[in-house]
Amino acid sequence: MKTILVIEDDEADQLLHEVVIKRTRPDIKILKAFDGREALDMLAHLDPMPQLILLDINMPVMNGYEFLELYSKRSDHTTPVIAVLTTSDHEFDKEQMAKFPVVKDYLVKPLRASNMRALQDSVTQKRTAMSL
Repeated sequence: MKTILVIEDDEADQLLHEVVIKRTRPDIKILKAFDGREALDMLAHLDPMPQLILLDINMPVMNGYEFLELYSKRSDHTTPVIAVLTTSDHEFDKEQMAKFPVVKDYLVKPLRASNMRALQDSVTQKRTAMSL
């Protein structure tokens, strides 16, 4: 894993995520977007794509659901692993996110080093499956 895109509107949470990521994997490049619209605009111009997207649900301008609705319609085969990272532990949110095949994990904040290791494994498994 070389690049992570963190889509999170709260600057304090952005900083916390960055600290956990860098402690776990100091070699990773972290890209930041503060809402879904900014992330979609960024992703439209990125090459190569990030290997992992951490996505908050509740954000202004474009929330996580809206982002996934538009993002899941992409036709390319370079879709990164997407993990929802939110404060919501509601079953409704979990069920809604499970409807999107691009979402591989649902995590409740705060981000932990153990979460990063599990996400690294997900990215590695996807990369292996794509090369078969």
